[in-house]
Amino acid sequence: MDTTKLMQNDAFVLAGLFSRIGTRTLNMSDRTKPADNLVNEYLTRWNIPAETIDEVLAIINRFQKLYQPITEERFCAYVLEHSAEAVEVALEFAKCVATAEGFIEKYRDTLDNNTWNLDQVLRRFRNVSLQTEGASRYLTGREVMNLLHIKPGRRVGELLEGLDMAVGTGKVNSRAKAEEWLKSQHI
Repeated sequence: MDTTKLMQNDAFVLAGLFSRIGTRTLNMSDRTKPADNLVNEYLTRWNIPAETIDEVLAIINRFQKLYQPITEERFCAYVLEHSAEAVEVALEFAKCVATAEGFIEKYRDTLDNNTWNLDQVLRRFRNVSLQTEGASRYLTGREVMNLLHIKPGRRVGELLEGLDMAVGTGKVNSRAKAEEWLKSQHI
């Protein structure tokens, strides 16, 4: 991740300010919600946008998980839930905290492997965009409905979410495979 972009990320900077709340050691796995309340209270008082507050809380609440091995499937779910940038920022934040706290050597291999896994997921999503002239998916909801002869509704959304996971984890890498995958899911 570009460090200039990282330093311009308000959530990264603010998470750094508040990261010491409840994170004095990595062994503290039962972080309490009062820390979240404190972060929310101060950032709201400082007129920080709600979206940025949510990003700060996501970084603070999730970066410690990144000291454990994370599968490509889990990274894919994180990216779909929070955005690629948010996950990249959280991973960089975990590296920054590990370095600042002096335990980077203990977690270097895990962080490097997690970085590689995340890069694989993001590469796959970028390939979709390249193959589809900028679209984020191989197929639109309307195309899914036409292909499977189904009506609009929750099932279309569920199929698209599943397709996103299949793309992110490398199971689908073309429009034809996306169609094939969808047909196999629609029984």
